[in-house]
Amino acid sequence: MADSNGKNRENDFEEALRQFVDAHMRGKKPNIDEFVDRYPEFEDQIRYKVQSFKRIDALFDTVMQSDESEFADTATGDDLVGQKVRSFEIVEIIGRGGMGVVYLAHDTKLDRSVAVKSIPAQLQASSTAQARFQREAKLLASLNHPNIAVIHEIIEQTEGSSYLILEYVPGQTLAEQIAKGPLKLQEALTIALQIAEAMAAAHEHDVIHRDLKPGNIKITPDGRVKVLDFGLAKTVGGEAVAQQSTVTQPGRVMGTPAYMSPEQARGKPTDKRSDIWSFGCVLYEMLTGRVPFEGETVSDTLANILQTDPDWQALPENTPANILVLLRRCLEKDPHRRLQHIGDAVIEVRETLNPPSTAPPTVTVTRLEAALRPKLQTLAIIFAAALVCILGAIVALWNPWRITSPPKSQLSRFVINLSQGESIASTAYGSAAAAGSLVALSPDGTRLAYVVHRGNTNHIWHRSLEKFEAEMIPGTEDAYAPFFSPDSNWIGFCAEGKLKKVSLLGGAPQTICEAQLAGDGCWLEDDTVVFADGQKYGLWQVTASGGEPKQLTTTALSFQKEKREHSHLYPHILPEGKGVLFTIFNPGQNLIAMFSFETGQSRTLIERGSCAHYVQTGHLIYSLERDLIAVPFDLKTMKKSGPPLPVVEGVMLGWYGTAHFSVSPNGSLAYIPGNAAPAANDRLVRRDRTGKVEALPFPLGGYQSPRISPDGESLLVVETQTEPKPHLWVFDLARGSKRRFTDERGDTYWGIWSPDGKQIVFNSSLGGATMDLYSKPADGSAQEKRLTEGTLTLVPKSWADDGKTLIITQAVGPNTGFDIEILPYEAAGTPQPLINTRFNEFHPTISPSGRWLAYSSDESGRAEIYIKPYPGPAGAIPVTTDGGREPVWDPSEKELYYRDDNGDKLFKVSVLTEPAVQVGSPELLFEGRFFGSLNWGRNYDISPKGDFFVLIEEGETQPATQINVVLNWSEELKRLAPPRKE
Repeated sequence: MADSNGKNRENDFEEALRQFVDAHMRGKKPNIDEFVDRYPEFEDQIRYKVQSFKRIDALFDTVMQSDESEFADTATGDDLVGQKVRSFEIVEIIGRGGMGVVYLAHDTKLDRSVAVKSIPAQLQASSTAQARFQREAKLLASLNHPNIAVIHEIIEQTEGSSYLILEYVPGQTLAEQIAKGPLKLQEALTIALQIAEAMAAAHEHDVIHRDLKPGNIKITPDGRVKVLDFGLAKTVGGEAVAQQSTVTQPGRVMGTPAYMSPEQARGKPTDKRSDIWSFGCVLYEMLTGRVPFEGETVSDTLANILQTDPDWQALPENTPANILVLLRRCLEKDPHRRLQHIGDAVIEVRETLNPPSTAPPTVTVTRLEAALRPKLQTLAIIFAAALVCILGAIVALWNPWRITSPPKSQLSRFVINLSQGESIASTAYGSAAAAGSLVALSPDGTRLAYVVHRGNTNHIWHRSLEKFEAEMIPGTEDAYAPFFSPDSNWIGFCAEGKLKKVSLLGGAPQTICEAQLAGDGCWLEDDTVVFADGQKYGLWQVTASGGEPKQLTTTALSFQKEKREHSHLYPHILPEGKGVLFTIFNPGQNLIAMFSFETGQSRTLIERGSCAHYVQTGHLIYSLERDLIAVPFDLKTMKKSGPPLPVVEGVMLGWYGTAHFSVSPNGSLAYIPGNAAPAANDRLVRRDRTGKVEALPFPLGGYQSPRISPDGESLLVVETQTEPKPHLWVFDLARGSKRRFTDERGDTYWGIWSPDGKQIVFNSSLGGATMDLYSKPADGSAQEKRLTEGTLTLVPKSWADDGKTLIITQAVGPNTGFDIEILPYEAAGTPQPLINTRFNEFHPTISPSGRWLAYSSDESGRAEIYIKPYPGPAGAIPVTTDGGREPVWDPSEKELYYRDDNGDKLFKVSVLTEPAVQVGSPELLFEGRFFGSLNWGRNYDISPKGDFFVLIEEGETQPATQINVVLNWSEELKRLAPPRKE
């Protein structure tokens, strides 16, 4: 009996809730507290149904049906049948609405039929009605399209009714046709195309209909579609902004419930995307014979719009797959993820009706396939793994609309545009994303992963190329360099100093191993991952399940004696387990090489280029500057079999030679167009301790490593975008002049003044090797003197022992990462270790007294600031616990300055060294948009008096928001770059 009573209680609650909401919809105000008191046990269900229980009264109090109920009491007006309005003889009533009556009339002047829409005299005093009447007339007059009913004339009278004289459209409304049953596919798409073209024309004139529904669409006897009734329409911007405050009040729901977008149903501001939602509703209704979000009552309908999905299985079996995807995209509840332009729907429907010769054939989604999708998501966990594998095999062999095997001649190109507020992640020099490609295609060519910046962080997004929708992958914050597993079901990536993986079937990301700044990876058939570690230089291999990586290549050994190697990057798999392609990163010129698993040896393949991929057509695709190059390649001989030829222009570039593109083995291509090298619009600024900022009198550019001379009169800085190589410049702070300090013979990235200001020590590739150290008089009066030879990359940082010793950093090897070393200035020779642990130590700086060394280390798992006596041997004392980089001493030696990981915030912390070391709490000095910190060096400086700082203020850049995709690129590739005939 208890169960029966409980069931009855639940049924009573459901009925009471329906009546409660309907009462609100009709303008009544039932007491919410009394309703909750009656059914306290159902509070959770109430919260779910209305989404926000606290706002239910405010929400439903504002819901009104403006198109009918607002003027319901005056809708009838006078019957004009048999009368005459000027030259128009009224024949019969053909429609009624809240704004009056619509008549069929005969134009006696031009001998034609017209429609006369009246606004009754009793509404003339209503400013709202008048504004709506005027607006409809003006909007219709601004539109001229064969699928929109035109306005002929407006008749306004000071007393009595006013009239719109409109084009008369014979035939039935679309609602009348649907009432007879679902339309056939061809007929529905033909009508949908004309509706979409009409809305595209309206949107081009910034007109939003806001009440698109079958009842406002007529079909003439010859099949012509006409969109009617722009009475609720508004324009975007301009005059309509002023009108909206009186005509469309905030919070009012405008439109017909069954076709409202979620934002309309909530009374929120609307734009063109609301019309796109309504278009999707109309198309769905034409194909199924029912509205997609139908409910027993108005409140049920609105609740369904906000909470449920349409019944996709109700669509006919012969619905083309692309039309199904179009419907899903139009009926996306989040307007940011909805189809953004109705013109895209025009193209999709038109090409379905009339496929172009170069497009893949239109294919259909079977009812079985449509049913499998939701069912797969709800399978019991105990059977999930087995069933997914079995179904995956079935789909791979049977699925008739997979993109992996289109006919050879059918090339398909399209563009993925990111939503508003999203952009491709930054690839500026020093950012983690600069170390690897931001886009990746799956091995089967059906999936795309890319890194998106949204809000204050990056995430990996995943999209099936069979759908319009993309999904953000949870747990991929600050990720970069995505790559796929061989079965295309996992994505590997780098984040937080770790190599990770995440399943596309669900679950949290898993850590594979530690990997600092790994630049790309590739997942092999034997379930191992080959990756590049940006701080260990060579290629490494680790099992995908996790473990200790082993080193495959090392930069300590040269492939050719005359070339030295900075690092190995961007590994990509070769077929049949032959090995991996990779890039040898050198200052000034990158090389493409391959590592053989059979011999354990590497060899150079291409003298200039980066980021090579092998394609099954027998080509290597690689980047050279901003172009993609294709070269025929023989896997047997591992040699080129034809000339290299450009095949794609204008690919976005990052630092380290990164080209942001991906090619699947079967020949699909995805790339980010443009150029992502930092725009030359950064500026050098002076900022005092209070935060007051002043631009220095130097041009905008790309800068790094500013250093103020000991006398405070000059600034040493690297210009990173000088052609053809980055150089050191000396700027005169007083006069605003500048002079070049290094020349084109080598790259130069870092330099420091000697304590007396007479010498400048810098690193350069002058000798054709990697970055060795050189010294040169600051006034340029003599040639440089080489201090080191045969090293990898050395960076000068500070001076010790009264200018007799250089403090430098060097990435020594795979087991120690960045280390701090000392080098006698006069004797030079080989640097000696000062701090070399298995962690990274960088940014060393000696205190003014020469007794203390401050530096950064990632020993704790993130970069923190430490100090220790110089030259030792006492241990290090932590200064920060919440992250810190780039320490610099105040001239008083009583304070230490540092920045956060992004370089946007500058802190100070008090440091007392006598009689014992005491460290205070960090204090934020100021923040701004500044060029970030790098492990290699510091990107700001303090004046000799400690009264101001010089920083690099980042300029605004235009973010990338587009990805170009080319499916079945293979045939075009073979045509563009044919192999050499023997």
